Amino acid sequence: MALAYWFATAPHTVEADTLNRLQNLFESAAAYAPQGRWAPLAKALHTFADRLDEDGKLHLLDTMAGLTDRYGHPDIASTIRSLRQTPSKDIRPP
Repeated sequence: MALAYWFATAPHTVEADTLNRLQNLFESAAAYAPQGRWAPLAKALHTFADRLDEDGKLHLLDTMAGLTDRYGHPDIASTIRSLRQTPSKDIRPP
């Protein structure tokens, strides 16, 4: 919220590198947070998936859906399977 307010009220103070510096700050803070290993893992998985070709991305979705189903989360598996219907270039984290 504070970041959105800053951008809305003082856009002239935002430099080209501001978002990169904020991303580094958030990653550093996440690394020291309880259970902080999940933010770096999510980033690594995102980078990995981004480097895959289209077939690899579809296979990754199938694999992730199978794993979540096997661990007892069919609702998440269903959500992951539904992502197969969307071209991967449109799949971005929220």
